Amino acid sequence: MNDALWHRDDNVETRLNVLINHIEKPYTWASRMEYLNMIKSSVVAGDDTYAIATGQYNTLPNLILDGVFYNLKTLPYLDFSQPWWMSGLKELELTGKLFVAGGTLSMKTISDIQCIFFNQNLVEDFSLDNPYTLVTEGKWTLDTLMSLSEDIYSDLNANGQADPDDRYAFTFINRNYIKPFMQSCDLHITTMEDGYPVLTFGTERVVSVIEKLCSFVNENTAVYLPAGTDTVSSNIFNSGKTIFITGSFSDAGTLYNEMEDTFGVVPYPMYDAAQDNYYSVLGEGNTLFGITNSFSRLETAAAVMEAISIENYYVVSPAYYETALKTKYSRDMETGKMFDIMRENVVFEFGAMFPQCSSFRAAFFESVQNNQPNWMSTYASKESAVTAAIDELIKAVEAVG
Repeated sequence: MNDALWHRDDNVETRLNVLINHIEKPYTWASRMEYLNMIKSSVVAGDDTYAIATGQYNTLPNLILDGVFYNLKTLPYLDFSQPWWMSGLKELELTGKLFVAGGTLSMKTISDIQCIFFNQNLVEDFSLDNPYTLVTEGKWTLDTLMSLSEDIYSDLNANGQADPDDRYAFTFINRNYIKPFMQSCDLHITTMEDGYPVLTFGTERVVSVIEKLCSFVNENTAVYLPAGTDTVSSNIFNSGKTIFITGSFSDAGTLYNEMEDTFGVVPYPMYDAAQDNYYSVLGEGNTLFGITNSFSRLETAAAVMEAISIENYYVVSPAYYETALKTKYSRDMETGKMFDIMRENVVFEFGAMFPQCSSFRAAFFESVQNNQPNWMSTYASKESAVTAAIDELIKAVEAVG
């Protein structure tokens, strides 16, 4: 990976006669506004400090309101029909304008795909149906997961309390990992209509999924969800204390590569067998990119952005995905096939990425965590505010041209 990244930059610099300077500015969720203000101040001052700015899904789009980014659709060299760009970029377009984009420009479009790991030894010990078979036969559904997780809990430390030292059927790393059920069950916070995101999160299907998840998380002792914003250690899976655990592709190499038991990986389950596919989502730490309005050589920035994407697609991505993830960090051929299914069916949606809809994303996992299945009242309490925020964004987009 390190060699591939070095060769990528060297190839782009030689090809375009430029020097690439990666300026690292780490930030946390709590300090994200400081990061955004740093970029905004540079653009307002009209300097050339940053040609391309990056940030998390729910961070970078905030700058669109401030007119920080140039409309990428008007620049040469950028070809968003190519496979090195996200196939769902239409969901990021507003009234035909695209200010931020993502793709193989960041390896997080692979490493941050959300998934579920399972302990194959425990699956056999408890005589459960093979998750791989369930996936390939179209039977890996929310109801199936719920049924597989029954009657598994064991108070291993005999302290009379459910804690990470006990055995579980299913473990959430933290409450953020409830959110991928939205995409896997084919729910949509918004739907694009003529370039305008319209709220579609108040359907019977949404109500049904939340009711099922409330039951799954709060009424099944074999499901462990850390309290509040806590995060459980990956050791609960490494030590064989849970059959299933939520995670991301990268965990195969960073957390479970030395695991003694054999692990497998599957997508989050479908809503039901009538659903047409398994859908996956990128974690909210995934990266978007925009070209700043203040940069004097916009066409150069666009050329570099496209060239790095191409190099990543042909050089870096295979090194990570084919060599490391599917070969080095997979325990069997089936794991590689599951990675393919999930990568080929990643979905993107305005409502799942833009901060204007963050209250609905938070309400989804909070409703499940707090066992509050009365979704329609929650939806009604937030609908007008979210609609107003979307309207404000559209007006800002129309103003910046």
